Amino acid sequence: MTPAGDTVVVTADWALLDGGKVWDSLVDFRPVTYFRAARAGSYRLVAHDPRRSVSDTFRIDVGGGTAPPPAMPTPPAAAPTQAGPELPRAFLDTRYQAPSGRRLTVARDGNLQAALDSARRGDVIELAQGATFRGNFVLPRKPGAGWITIRSGGSLPPEGTRVTPASARQFARLETPNSQPALRTATGPGVDRYRIMGVALTSSARQTYAIAYVGGFDGEARTVAELPGEIVFDRVMIHAGPQQQIQRCLVLNGRASAVIESRLSGCHAKGIDSQAILSWNSPGPFKIVNNYLEGAGENVMFGGADPRIEGLVPSDIEFRRNHLFKPLSWKHSGAWTVKNLFELKNAQRVLVEGNIMENNWLDGQTGFAVVLKSANQSAGCDWCVVQDVTFRYNLIANSPGGVSLMATQASTGGTAVPANDLSIVHNLFREVATAGQGGAQRRFQMLGRLSDVIIEHNTALGDGIILAFDGAPAERLVFANNLLTRGTYGVIGTARAEGHASLQHFAPGAMFRGNVLIGARPSSYPTGNSFPESIMAAGIANHDGMADLGAGSAYIAAGADGSRPGADLIHLMEETAGVR
Repeated sequence: MTPAGDTVVVTADWALLDGGKVWDSLVDFRPVTYFRAARAGSYRLVAHDPRRSVSDTFRIDVGGGTAPPPAMPTPPAAAPTQAGPELPRAFLDTRYQAPSGRRLTVARDGNLQAALDSARRGDVIELAQGATFRGNFVLPRKPGAGWITIRSGGSLPPEGTRVTPASARQFARLETPNSQPALRTATGPGVDRYRIMGVALTSSARQTYAIAYVGGFDGEARTVAELPGEIVFDRVMIHAGPQQQIQRCLVLNGRASAVIESRLSGCHAKGIDSQAILSWNSPGPFKIVNNYLEGAGENVMFGGADPRIEGLVPSDIEFRRNHLFKPLSWKHSGAWTVKNLFELKNAQRVLVEGNIMENNWLDGQTGFAVVLKSANQSAGCDWCVVQDVTFRYNLIANSPGGVSLMATQASTGGTAVPANDLSIVHNLFREVATAGQGGAQRRFQMLGRLSDVIIEHNTALGDGIILAFDGAPAERLVFANNLLTRGTYGVIGTARAEGHASLQHFAPGAMFRGNVLIGARPSSYPTGNSFPESIMAAGIANHDGMADLGAGSAYIAAGADGSRPGADLIHLMEETAGVR
């Protein structure tokens, strides 16, 4: 127990992260840095090796002592006061491994379930190219340790290539004729190491609960050991027709689940939430990389129902290079209930990187593209939490609202752990909270007692509010180095004046500097920020919708640490290249 105000020398094997910045990058040595606690409490520090995407954490408990601190080096001026979120501890390796067993061929009129039942570890079940297999197929339990591959005959798109409607035209189809899944896992332990590759899954029914279901479809597992594990969807097509009521394209309630290079479309319903991918009763890890994902309610959601496994939080989620999209035809028809593009209600150690999230509107919710909040959905999960979320280098386009952060969802059935350790950095918000969209008209929103939130190096030139506050004050907010237009009210909280008054009440002690606030009044905001009168005065250049400070701008190095305010668009374009 360290007295408050004392300085603790921290020695790490790797570099110590501070809000995404490395204080000491000399990782060939044992770097030494310092941690000083301003108040009593439990503090977490993260050591991270960016070369290997691994990290470790430890905590320092700070008591109420008042011993004077010894002399210490002054950290960089712009460094946030808390460590950034912890990254996923596990990243799944989904590279294809050549099978070692038999090839079981299923002809057009063959018995697919019989082939699934008779397959042994290492076997490949090859389905007749272009054939349709109608039914509700079950992946059974198997002894042993090898993989079973289920694939279409003929050639498939190269590994690492996202499937398209054209490339999937000759895939074998698994089609459910009713409300039950076309493909699901059996209940109980021993259902693991299945790779579904180059297959289309669909429904011919008017309404289907889930086209594919990994987990306990007949009854939710109550222990992790009962969950299926290591199920990989590789270059698959999961889709439905334009008039069908499809609540979920894919439910991922297993251990070590992956969806890669796939296309999930037509996942829509009216009057209920619908998703391309949903998970609530899985410990993770997850790999969801390089997919096209359509969903009317939420394109992707973790949480939304209470897990049956005590203490479970979906963890170690790698979510990269996906295109989340709602067709504008859905908006014009009004046929489906629309909410947001990406939502977390119970998840931790999440990396959301290099995605394009496109098209959202006012309907079932106010229109935020991204919603992060802890939710005890039905009063059965008081441990539910959203924490350690790194949201970086994403493009959010055409939405009335940007990112909504909420400590806990008050309307659900019970208390949850307030959301904490959320980092929103180097993102571009294009046509977000612009005039005429209706709905939220807020680029960022913070509700309730959030803690350790970093909103830094984002570009969001909208017409609506920059940052709206409500509820209990947030703790240790960092809002720095962003490129923003003031819009209607700038930074404002309920029943408080813009700027100083709102920050002092809703985010006392926040680090608010290095921002370029175009059109805002300098007297309303803390010093250390910049206030050009207009887009032209700021020297904004626009290249194919990518707004940035031009090379001749007077604000090119106006960040608190001398950096360029706004998102690093060069890196962002590299991360999102080919995603759309």
